[in-house]
Amino acid sequence: MRKAIFLAGLALLLSLPASAQNLSTIDIFGGYSYTNTHSSNGDSSSYNGFSGDATVYPSKWFGIAADAGRSTASSFKDDLGSRNPASSSLTRYLFGPRFRLGGIRFVPFIEVLGGGVNR
Repeated sequence: MRKAIFLAGLALLLSLPASAQNLSTIDIFGGYSYTNTHSSNGDSSSYNGFSGDATVYPSKWFGIAADAGRSTASSFKDDLGSRNPASSSLTRYLFGPRFRLGGIRFVPFIEVLGGGVNR
């Protein structure tokens, strides 16, 4: 009886790495973003915000990615270096294909995203 339980437990433990080799069908990412802008007249702003990314894989190596984020700034610095209070926001949205390259533990990818930014 002990031998059967031991063999069943061993088989279960050895099957765990095999299940980890399956690639996910959805990837989700969320994080902090920082953007520093400089205009042609010498003004600069620092934006803080968030960014999110989701990719759905209809096949093993091809996915459709969507990336969006929003950042805000509460002031800008003019060309003389003085800080001026003014609120501003940036909203960005990007979409495109993502291609996974081979790998089991580490899966690199290439993506081509296009979209826009609203200010």
